[in-house]
Amino acid sequence: MGYAWYVNNSKKIFISFKKILQRFIKFYDFLINIETSIGLFPDVGATYFLPRLCNNDPKIGLYLGLTGERIKGKDLVTCGVATHYVPRQNFENLKKDIIENVNEDTNLEKLKEIVKSHAELIYTEDKFTFPNIDEIHRIFIVDSMKDLHKRLLNLFENGSDSEKIWAKNVMAALSRASQISQAVVLEQIKRGINFTSIEEAYNLEAQLVARYNEKFN
Repeated sequence: MGYAWYVNNSKKIFISFKKILQRFIKFYDFLINIETSIGLFPDVGATYFLPRLCNNDPKIGLYLGLTGERIKGKDLVTCGVATHYVPRQNFENLKKDIIENVNEDTNLEKLKEIVKSHAELIYTEDKFTFPNIDEIHRIFIVDSMKDLHKRLLNLFENGSDSEKIWAKNVMAALSRASQISQAVVLEQIKRGINFTSIEEAYNLEAQLVARYNEKFN
């Protein structure tokens, strides 16, 4: 077991890196979006980063946002959510290396080299994999929830045995989620595809929170 994390381009991360290092890496030990199952929606910039996960694949982002499937450890790297997997036994040395050698003037390439020297696995496009990616691409088209459910039901009724099992599990996950939240996630993905910065996502999500509070309080 170890830690996986995404080496972000944001300069802000370098400036405050020493203060947030441990939380930052542990945050990416797994990725899970449970918000739809509790009537909410993915936030903290999810509108921007979900459509850009896994080689900029909004279908996978929509799948993760709607189902809340949990991705852990090395799988985060092999599917392109994270860029580096650092085994637990290497973590303290990595932390020490960054504390001693990273500051506000450190560029992204330098940081990548530091992390790479401690990593067991590094993401590359040619080694990219994601479970059931063919089914996800067929079903999770960014159009409408009505059409998505129709495609999913059709796969459940007419697919192969393995496709039927997968479709059944996805249908069960969606049945536990709020329909309003599902519609919101779909709209987030649609808009997020065209966003040019994560700040746009923060602004949209702040407006969504305000509307949620207004409607449900």
